[in-house]
Amino acid sequence: MTTTPLIDTREGLSKLVRKLRGQEFVAVDTEFVREHTYYPRLCLVQLATHTTAACVDAIALDDLSSLTSVLLDATITKVLHAARQDLEIFVQLTGRAPGPLFDTQIAADLCGLGDQGSLAAIASQLLSVELDKSHTRTDWSRRPLSEQQLQYALDDARYLIPIYEELSEQLREQGRTSWLEEDCERLINPALYTVEPAMAWKRLGGLGALSGPQYHAARLLAQWREDRAIDLDRPRGWILRDDVLLRIATALPDSENALEKIKGLPRPLFRKASKLLDIVSAAQRCEDPVPDLPAPLSPQQRKRVIALMDRVRRVAADIGVSAATLASRRDVTAVVRRDPNAAPLRGWRREIIGEQLLAGIGD
Repeated sequence: MTTTPLIDTREGLSKLVRKLRGQEFVAVDTEFVREHTYYPRLCLVQLATHTTAACVDAIALDDLSSLTSVLLDATITKVLHAARQDLEIFVQLTGRAPGPLFDTQIAADLCGLGDQGSLAAIASQLLSVELDKSHTRTDWSRRPLSEQQLQYALDDARYLIPIYEELSEQLREQGRTSWLEEDCERLINPALYTVEPAMAWKRLGGLGALSGPQYHAARLLAQWREDRAIDLDRPRGWILRDDVLLRIATALPDSENALEKIKGLPRPLFRKASKLLDIVSAAQRCEDPVPDLPAPLSPQQRKRVIALMDRVRRVAADIGVSAATLASRRDVTAVVRRDPNAAPLRGWRREIIGEQLLAGIGD
């Protein structure tokens, strides 16, 4: 395998892209920073095949279109581990998520290796290789990067290759290749990684317990927060935490004095007191219909969820996957609420657990 620790010129990138084109698969990883920003800042893209491995410096290179064209090539399988954050970055860059996708974290669970989480854990179990994790907290935006940092980054792509090949074989032997394809196909939906400010309220919990004016206040506050976070390129939680947003919506303050009593309201936001009060006032005047939001579960429904989660755990143990992969508590709650789009009622999960859950709520 030819290794290029760092590609930071257009000529080097062009040479790499020529090597990647026509490959059956490419292992991909990214390094980024986002602790202080709304959008993740891409720093490195690591890529590997059987014959080449390289880190691409996404800070030095302002045009990655030739590389993303390879990643968006539908004839090349992209192998990633725990792909969600990586896919978010590529959707941000191109508006699309690279596919077809093979997520080794999902594959490992479907193969019965348990909910491993980290690539290092899977490499240890499958390959008896201990990956160096000493650079986990590296600031990948700083330059220059040391040789040790680059080797660490490259390992996260290089070792995906034997892991991919081993997991692919295990999935074929167990007849679960289609399970992985289904779950990965769902992951490459760009809508998972984009938030329209007007729809930001959908990320909030507990709205079903609010009155009409309170719901509209939460909706409008969430939209304002999202717009402001985007404009300032800051995490939305830095602008206003969810719990504080919901306290404002619930209290419907009508004065700066009432607003000041909201627990946890950041002091800098008092400079925006008039804006927040205007939003609350607009919410109280809003005559738009409130969507049919789920009410809190009844005591009987809560008991049903507990009983069905026990069933999920038993079935998961029988087939050798984690309970969270088979059906999360949120998934089971959706079934109890008789949501026809609940995840356990679709695809391979319906046969394995969905019909049992439906029978359980019909008892």
